[in-house]
Amino acid sequence: MGLINKVIRRFKTLSLWQRCLVGVVALVLCMLLFKGCSSGSSAESNSVEQLDRFYEVERGDFNITVLSRGALAAIENHQLRFEGKGSQGLSITQLVENQARVKVGDPVVSFADEDYLELIKDVEEELYDLKVDHEYDLEFQDELFIDDTRNLEENLDDIELNIVLFLETQSVARDKTVSVLTELANAHETAVDALDKYQNLEYRTESKKMQASADDQEQAYYEAMDAFEKSKQALSEARLKDDTTRDKATRAVALNEKKVATSISAWENARKAERRFRRYDHPQKLRRLVISSDKTLLDMKRQLVKADSDQVQNERRYRKLLRQKEQAKELIIERRLKKEEKLVTLEEDFFKQQERLDERLVELKDDYSKLVLRAPVAGIVEIGSGDQRGREPKVLAIGTKVAPQEVVARIPDLSQFLVNCSIPEIYRSRIQVGLDVIIKNAALPDLVMEGQVDTIASMSERLNRWDSRSPRIYKTTISTDTTDPRLMPGMTVEVEILVDSVHDVLFVPVEALYNKEGDTYCQVQGTFDVEERLIETGRVSTSFVEVLDGVEEGDVVLLHRKDQS
Repeated sequence: MGLINKVIRRFKTLSLWQRCLVGVVALVLCMLLFKGCSSGSSAESNSVEQLDRFYEVERGDFNITVLSRGALAAIENHQLRFEGKGSQGLSITQLVENQARVKVGDPVVSFADEDYLELIKDVEEELYDLKVDHEYDLEFQDELFIDDTRNLEENLDDIELNIVLFLETQSVARDKTVSVLTELANAHETAVDALDKYQNLEYRTESKKMQASADDQEQAYYEAMDAFEKSKQALSEARLKDDTTRDKATRAVALNEKKVATSISAWENARKAERRFRRYDHPQKLRRLVISSDKTLLDMKRQLVKADSDQVQNERRYRKLLRQKEQAKELIIERRLKKEEKLVTLEEDFFKQQERLDERLVELKDDYSKLVLRAPVAGIVEIGSGDQRGREPKVLAIGTKVAPQEVVARIPDLSQFLVNCSIPEIYRSRIQVGLDVIIKNAALPDLVMEGQVDTIASMSERLNRWDSRSPRIYKTTISTDTTDPRLMPGMTVEVEILVDSVHDVLFVPVEALYNKEGDTYCQVQGTFDVEERLIETGRVSTSFVEVLDGVEEGDVVLLHRKDQS
């Protein structure tokens, strides 16, 4: 290193023309050294150059193929995933190594169970609380029903008591009404009898009595007048007699005169009494009796109307009490039915919730039993869900969170394979289902597998779906019956799809041709130099091209253009 630094410092001290001279000398020395090395190795590389840079045109057969690269995959994979119904995330707690061999029933992946244990405990507690609450609701409904029924029955008893009291009151009132009506009827009958008696008996008797009294007084008057006249005549006759007789006759005249006056007065009084009776006493008494008869009749009618009105009101009230009684009974029945409906509703709700919680508990316990994923078959475990185009494969390890139904491991069936590959869009028109395929693996050069195109995607997609500039490809699967214990899923294989076979034609390798100004050319080794020829091509494969014109069998063509070598 010190020597080189000295040379560099020495070179910097030289002038410009000295530096140029040193550079020319160094270039000449390098050319001489390179020429010597190349001449020494020309003999060894002559045969290789003949093989790598030249090709003799021949007539023969070649296959038109499409080359692609794919990966082996097992036709059947036993996928391991959490098959429970839970939606919460899962955390891996145990995981076998990738490519580990397992036996049937061996644990492959285990998930954390703390969340499920807590959920199971919560559901069991919720079930217990549900049963306790249901029993409390039933007791509460019984107590509420007893209280309501007691109140309704007391109300019914009150109504029945009111009915009894009402009937008793009505019985008393009816008896009183009958008694009053009887009294009024008797009073009316008495008044009518008194009126009839007065009109038919008392009036006539009194009238006759008055008439008889007046007649008697009239008779007494006439008798007194007759006695007075006689006494006057006796007085006139006694004037001629002695004094005693005359005095006696005088006294007799005076007495009879007094009797006449008295009889006249009594007769007048009797006639006045008779007139007063006929004009005043009789009409007034008759009016009083008629009024009394009418009044008692009116009182009786009023009492009858009142009795009828009271009867209507009492019947209405009685019907109202009966309706209240029926309503009270209906309320009791309705309350009992409502209780039964409420109990049915409570039972239905309880059983629905219990069924839901039981299903949830069974589901959680079932999920809990599935937290350990075991190998369904013996084989080799592949951790992960496999290659997903356009996505980075998810790395699974202890503590990784995965979603339910997410594939966490696979155990492929190694008895039968297929190849997943991608066909570029430009070759899609050549590829058909059923074409023969040759499959090779670089790690197993002695193994050549045969297969057929099985499926081709109906729509193209980008090789990298996130890159809009990525070329479009068609996903294709190739089936093969070849089996070998050395084959493993995921191995990279070269796929050669046999599109067509060309027979008895001239052909050259595709690297011998090149385009120039829209035409196809190749370089042919001549006697003294290389000549460029225009070529007409036919069918093409990924390795060879059919030549229709431009070269002949036996011509030697260059695989690389001489001016670019």
